Amino acid sequence: MTKKIIFCGTPDFACPTLLALSNHNNCTITDVITQPDKVRTRGRSTSPTPIKNLANKLNIPVSTPNNKESVTQLIKKINPDIIIVIAYGMILPAEIVNTYYSINLHASLLPQYRGASPIQAALLNNDTQSGITLIHMNDKMDEGDILLKNTYNISKNDNFLSLHDNLAQLAATTCVEWINKLTNN
Repeated sequence: MTKKIIFCGTPDFACPTLLALSNHNNCTITDVITQPDKVRTRGRSTSPTPIKNLANKLNIPVSTPNNKESVTQLIKKINPDIIIVIAYGMILPAEIVNTYYSINLHASLLPQYRGASPIQAALLNNDTQSGITLIHMNDKMDEGDILLKNTYNISKNDNFLSLHDNLAQLAATTCVEWINKLTNN
């Protein structure tokens, strides 16, 4: 059964997951929600988020609401089956996560390293393992029932960029694995 999905994400980290889901047979990404364009260069020109650029290339409609009220109105209008969040940059309101099936992909083995910098925390703490946790969201940051975890062994050669990229790919794999389980039941 095909699922109607809203994808909420912003940085490069979320791009492999959006790309993987856009090619998946059992889901349709009807809309992408990302942060508004902003000044990202020294030249003071505005530019879109990496997710907005990718969504435009994939011909997926993109919205850039700038507050929780706008996000709430947009999601209610679209009425998705699932909301997938990965590094979006805004905590979805309780009204949304309590009404719509909302999942989050987080770059740590929760409950370890909740918050915005789990990759840096793993490296600073000399961890030998990290991973991706897929959770059923609630209105708190990086909390909720754990639905799926996949681990990644950090090598001595890993740095921020390599760990970031490997976890981004693992997030895509984890999300597809979860979608496959969901749609095959």
